Amino acid sequence: MTARCSLLQPPGGPLLFAGPADPAARQTMALRASTDGGRTWTPVRTLSQLPAGYSDLERTAAGEVGVLYETGTATSYDRIAFVRIPLSTLEP
Repeated sequence: MTARCSLLQPPGGPLLFAGPADPAARQTMALRASTDGGRTWTPVRTLSQLPAGYSDLERTAAGEVGVLYETGTATSYDRIAFVRIPLSTLEP
C-alpha cells in the first residue's frame, strides 16, 4: 500500500516531507527534513500517533509551515487537521 505525501522547500530552508511514518498502516503523521536535496531524510516532528492519510504542506504568510492532513481515531478519514509550525524549529 502507498500513501500520498507532500514536499515543500521554503526559501533558504530544508526540503520538507510530510506523510505517514508507517505508510503501510497509514499511521503516525510525521515531518522529515533534508538538506541534501532529498537523498537523506531526518525526522524533525511527529504530528500525531493516530491514523493518518493524505497531507499537504504550505508556507504561511507568517513564515510558518502549515501541514494539512487526514486523521482520526478509528480511521485516517475521520477529520482534517491543520498544524502550524515555526520554520525555525524544523532544522534537521
